[in-house]
Amino acid sequence: MGFGGINSHVTISSADAPAAHFKPALEERSLLVSNQETELFVLGASSVNALIDLTQSLILQSAGMSLAELTDLAVHLTQNLNPFLPLRAAIIASTPKELIERLQNLALLLHQQPPSPEEIKAFGQQSIWISNAVKRSRVGFVFPGQGSQKLNMGRMLIERYPWARDLIAKCDRTLQGVGAKPISQATERYIERAADPAELAQWRNDLAQTDIAQPAICLNSVLWIHHLQRLGIHPVAVGGHSLGELTAFHAAGAFDAESLLRLAAIRGQAMSTPSKVVGAMASLGCTADVAQTLLNLASGYGVVANINSPQQTVISGDRSTIESVVQLATERSISTYLLPVSHAFHSQLVASSTQQLIATTVIPETLKSLPIPLISSVQAAQVYAGMNLRAHFAEQVTSQVDFISLVEAISLQCDFLVEVGPGQVLSGLTNVISNNQLPLCLPVESKPSGDRDLNQVLANFFVHGGEINWEVLYENRLVRPFVPASQRQFIESPCERPLQIPNNAIPVLETNNNSHQFGLEKSG
Repeated sequence: MGFGGINSHVTISSADAPAAHFKPALEERSLLVSNQETELFVLGASSVNALIDLTQSLILQSAGMSLAELTDLAVHLTQNLNPFLPLRAAIIASTPKELIERLQNLALLLHQQPPSPEEIKAFGQQSIWISNAVKRSRVGFVFPGQGSQKLNMGRMLIERYPWARDLIAKCDRTLQGVGAKPISQATERYIERAADPAELAQWRNDLAQTDIAQPAICLNSVLWIHHLQRLGIHPVAVGGHSLGELTAFHAAGAFDAESLLRLAAIRGQAMSTPSKVVGAMASLGCTADVAQTLLNLASGYGVVANINSPQQTVISGDRSTIESVVQLATERSISTYLLPVSHAFHSQLVASSTQQLIATTVIPETLKSLPIPLISSVQAAQVYAGMNLRAHFAEQVTSQVDFISLVEAISLQCDFLVEVGPGQVLSGLTNVISNNQLPLCLPVESKPSGDRDLNQVLANFFVHGGEINWEVLYENRLVRPFVPASQRQFIESPCERPLQIPNNAIPVLETNNNSHQFGLEKSG
């Protein structure tokens, strides 16, 4: 510290081992990821006017706040939140200035467009939410498939929570038991540690390999399932796209996480086996009916593999046929994209991989009653006890994925959906299917290490009437008691204080003949 423009910097080293009572409450690894790009601020009130008053008070408290105090204020609000009050509001902000602006917008919106009972309103590109006496917090989980993998996915969870690292270590041991590569080698390759662009490209290529990508994606989804459930968010229904259906069965209670990862590894190995026929897949910007019409015009083998949305259909088959269909589609001004895959998945060209899945013993043969409803993208319906699980997953590899039917079925049971895993592919498809109407689908990690997505999920769950375990949200983060800037006492230099001199201590110079009292005798 320094006073009067003089700074003193002193470094002290202990001669002895550090004292135990000086050990930080948080480990260094967690502290390094404590800071976030955004924070979530939640409010509750008994009426619209009470919420306006609370918002105005918060604007005053936020004045002069530093960036580091955003977390402190967010925690302070959750600690003083009454979960039984009908009016709820949530704001996501990244700076104090942004928070004050959004609080001002919230106050204005409450004046001009207050929510009616049982109504939810969202403003500012999913940055401000208001609800009034809403109790619609049924959440559905949907799980992404291959292609959603990204370097650094799940990094925030891995760095912040020891339980996540323990789960990865357990996963490595599980995969080694079935002859698969340790997943940590792919999941903990952080972008900034790459020596050069060539090494970074190699890391991405390694992660994209089917035998690595499939267990890696499933593991990421398992990490997020665990975190969401610790936060208090439990699904009322689940479903998955292709590979994601394996995770959906786990989330529904069909088998444990270790069995899931073994199954994903075996599936990835089986689907990586070289095919006798060179296959290909392509995405077409059209409906499934239009795609089938184009396939009928081409010679050779090709099928509709994925019905993703009314605007996207994926076809699969031998390379010459798929290339012919792409040409036909281009001539009709239909957007096309040849997928960078090694096999023609969800077609009979990968039928050889099914035998390995039928023979696997890592999962039960027969499905028991599930505590959580599961909608299959293969059967386009809810599954029930008695299903032959091994036969189902073998059939799934070559069967068509009908994601439209899955979304339509699961939407009947849920108020909003969460894409639990890396990326935002399913969120985009779901919102196209529903024409951006309810239920909305939100990702938890559209980009690696981002925190806005999770905050948006929590904000939506909160205004829908859900109860969040706030302590878990701020676990292993640096949090201090919040004190408004107007109430803070800062260290000050005594030299900078106004000089205080009592009135009776100031001598008065008189002009009369008593001047000798002050030693001013005339000379001479």
